[in-house]
Amino acid sequence: LNSGKLGGERFIPAEVDVSIRPGWFYHAEQDNMVRSPENLVELWFTSIGSNAGLLLNLPPDRRGLIHENDVESIKRFNSILNETLSHNLAYDAQLKGECLYDCTVENLLCKDKFYLPKGNSFVVTLPQKREINTLIIKEGIELGHKVTKITARALVDGEWRALFANDIIGHTLAQRFDTVITDKLEIELEYLDAPLLNGFGLYRFEDKLIETVKRSGRNLASGESAVIDYKENEIDTNLGGLFPFNSVKVTGIGETGYKFYVFNGTAFDLWQTGKCVNGEVNIKLDIPVDNAYRFKLTFDTPITQNAKLEVKLI
Repeated sequence: LNSGKLGGERFIPAEVDVSIRPGWFYHAEQDNMVRSPENLVELWFTSIGSNAGLLLNLPPDRRGLIHENDVESIKRFNSILNETLSHNLAYDAQLKGECLYDCTVENLLCKDKFYLPKGNSFVVTLPQKREINTLIIKEGIELGHKVTKITARALVDGEWRALFANDIIGHTLAQRFDTVITDKLEIELEYLDAPLLNGFGLYRFEDKLIETVKRSGRNLASGESAVIDYKENEIDTNLGGLFPFNSVKVTGIGETGYKFYVFNGTAFDLWQTGKCVNGEVNIKLDIPVDNAYRFKLTFDTPITQNAKLEVKLI
């Protein structure tokens, strides 16, 4: 399911399944680790806005209710999205492009009508220059995916500037790019057959860096949801949720070599090897783990019963 066949007979939609918290189930210790509204906007772009479905888990707490922090984040996320998408900066644009049948290129701005391009490009002219950093366009996928490439460029200070190129539109393409001030765009298309296009819009989202909640300094291995399995030659760790980390320390294990593996969802990937110094493993990851819930350390010789694990984002 991780690949497709161009011109295939069936459409198997992708689905992004994530939780609003690090773990799938409720843990009181994660009440301050809820995804921020800005992070949920980022998640919307990388799921709904990237031709996928989104299943966002909201775990009920011990009262049987969704926790107040989760509710507040969802409400603010909804406000950000609705407020921004309610101002389509292309609402009064002049559109120019060849059409098939009796449709018009203005159908691009509709929700219940479609534009069927006859050529390979259309031009969007705004009545005055406007700041934009997001383009949204939709494809009627009832007849299958038709578009194989979309490229956008804008006229900025008298010169054409590339904004983005993507291999697919799908049910929704919400594409961000560096903020530009422009009054003219050209959209180029490559497709198998004439696609059904609509829902076109230009928007201005906030220029802030959207990132996951920081959890610096806390020992992730000491949480109530973490499960640490100390074996003879191995420490198997389940953090009980998706956490970023870049520091792994094990004390009281003796002199031995180690291998550090991170679980990718289906198998363990080898990330680092090394030797213990003064009876300790002290890993500062060359490649920080973005979000993972499980990893393991294996050792060349048996470890002592005094082994103690620390996992942090520092």
